[in-house]
Amino acid sequence: MKCKVLLLTFFFIIIGFNLSKAQMVPAIYVFGDSLVDVGNNNYLKLSLAKADLPHYGIDFPNHKATGRFTNGRNAADFLAEKVGLPTSPPYFSLVDDSNNNNNVSFLNGVSFASGGARILDGTDPYVFQSIHLTQQIDYFSTVYEDLYKQLGSSGVKNHLSKSIFAIVIGSNDILGYFRSSDLQNKTTPHQYVDSMVLSLKDKLKRLYSFGARKFVIVGIGKIGCCPARRTETKNEKCREEINFWSIKYNIGLISMLQELKSDLKDIHYSYFDTYKVLLDFIQRPATYGFVEVKAACCGLGTLNAEIFCLPIAAYCSNRSDYIFFDRVHPTEAAHRIFVNHIFDGSLQYTFPINVKQLHWAAEKVGLPSSPPYLSLVNEPKKNNVSFLNECREEMNYWSVKYNEGLMSMLQELKSELKRDMYYSSSDSIYFPFNFSLYKKRKERMIEDPSYLVAGFVEIKATCCGLGTLNAEIFCLPIAAYCSNRSDHVFFDLVHPTEAANRISMDHVFDGSLQYTFPVNMKQLVAI
Repeated sequence: MKCKVLLLTFFFIIIGFNLSKAQMVPAIYVFGDSLVDVGNNNYLKLSLAKADLPHYGIDFPNHKATGRFTNGRNAADFLAEKVGLPTSPPYFSLVDDSNNNNNVSFLNGVSFASGGARILDGTDPYVFQSIHLTQQIDYFSTVYEDLYKQLGSSGVKNHLSKSIFAIVIGSNDILGYFRSSDLQNKTTPHQYVDSMVLSLKDKLKRLYSFGARKFVIVGIGKIGCCPARRTETKNEKCREEINFWSIKYNIGLISMLQELKSDLKDIHYSYFDTYKVLLDFIQRPATYGFVEVKAACCGLGTLNAEIFCLPIAAYCSNRSDYIFFDRVHPTEAAHRIFVNHIFDGSLQYTFPINVKQLHWAAEKVGLPSSPPYLSLVNEPKKNNVSFLNECREEMNYWSVKYNEGLMSMLQELKSELKRDMYYSSSDSIYFPFNFSLYKKRKERMIEDPSYLVAGFVEIKATCCGLGTLNAEIFCLPIAAYCSNRSDHVFFDLVHPTEAANRISMDHVFDGSLQYTFPVNMKQLVAI
């Protein structure tokens, strides 16, 4: 048996080597907002969202502002580097009349990303001019025509099917809603988030119609905690209503992507959970080399975040210590970590496959295609337009808030009592038995497909009880109970099964920092 394992390992190493030698991603086509803008907005004469002044680009190779909203390179640069391609150039740099470039090529990719861009049509009045997602795809249609002329029908189909389509957008939609009393009067946040998800679905299908088959989709981060939003609250706290609806959007997005995969069998996608990573940055900064989690590196006013990074603003010398470079945008250091997770990260943050796996293409290395979301939960498709969950979200929300307060209090208590106190805190919101992949689960359980190892089948109904989901009346002697109790998360209408309790305690006793911190129980006993 040992020889067989070693031989199998060697076989896969050889396969991996051969695949890495053959470049399977000919191009990256980037769509999105300022997080991946590499200079398009510099060509928009009326746009107020430009990163063309010092101190932007101070850590870029030429130490000059390039239109990237950070101190150096951004996620688009690092993603291209990981795949082995040059950074996809801004679309306007290729078609600008002043360039007099007759040898323009779109074969290695193009970036259509624009600072201030939204999923929904229209421009944020705060930036005055940007390229919303519909318009970005309109520009791609002209690129498609050029590629078609150059490669022919079968050639362009093959080229685009192997290319990566990166989508990083949505934050400006959420922020725009909370800045607009007009929008808030016209629609509820739930309806607004639903419209975002549905609009993005239509746009992904449009890209699919051109030949796109491999998508990298980035969710919305914990944007209520960026320095600019902290200045809007007392005691520099996060804007939690913004975070709440960012989570709601992400959950809807996950559900939509799974349904899209079910409908369009030949697409592959990788979803990156920015929210969970930013939360991790803020809660455990030292793990990632960060020191400052609230203030911006460059700007003016409270937290350097009341006014953008203008030439008159001071900027920090230790930029890699900061999560945020300006009042809303991450540093190069943060961008690098994001892409490390996106490219070959674990299921904790990137799923159902990472970009490295997407780069190879699932069918090429014998991996099963991502199963349809609805087939996993054994739930028929719904005809309504909402992709969001139907749990009692106000309870989940305040449970999350209590947990955040509890963790903060424990850290302060440890600081005061020094060596006389040790503690181990277990975050049940993240335990796998809670099934964070499913759209019916709690808000902060941001989709971790590794739940499959737990072996559960039923995530909603109880094993024992009466009424709907066996959950209207407790487990009385007259109630029927399930024979497959280890398949259920819940035994009665509020309590977990023995199987779920066992998994919880496994994490409490010797679990990783993902669920149990700053030490687990085994480490606590050894102190």
